[in-house]
Amino acid sequence: MSVAPVMAQLPLQPPPRAAPSPAAREAERSDSALGQAQKLYNTGKYDEAAAAATKAIEAREWDERWWILKTRAQLARGKVAEAQKSYEEGLDRFLRSVQMRLVGYDVYRAAGDPVAAEQSLDDVRSLAGQSPRRYGDAERLLAETEATSGVSVVRRSGPRRDLR
Repeated sequence: MSVAPVMAQLPLQPPPRAAPSPAAREAERSDSALGQAQKLYNTGKYDEAAAAATKAIEAREWDERWWILKTRAQLARGKVAEAQKSYEEGLDRFLRSVQMRLVGYDVYRAAGDPVAAEQSLDDVRSLAGQSPRRYGDAERLLAETEATSGVSVVRRSGPRRDLR
């Protein structure tokens, strides 16, 4: 008896997918809401984007991207003092976040504080130096910031503050 005719009769179906975990469903829902808020920001609806971010933060969404979106939306509306407050609150929660510190650079430049802006970049360099496998290299991160924000990042040598 040949096996080939029997195999030809079996339908080819992919294996059944397991149901997503509750955590995976929640992450998907959060990403969807964040994507919608990001669209508001991208279409110039900065107040609505900031409001959506504030709502998510108040609902205890533990994703730094909400803080970044809120701060950037406030900056886009010229609300520098509010953006600085949001940035500092977000940084309290995400102390080792390179992305938050890069937003800090923009916040402090808008606030007219070039020393604090430079310190934000020094902090990025320090964090990247402490965890090179996590962040790659600091200069690449700074170059990406320049490319995406259109802001020229001033590089300097000198003493660095240790974040440990």
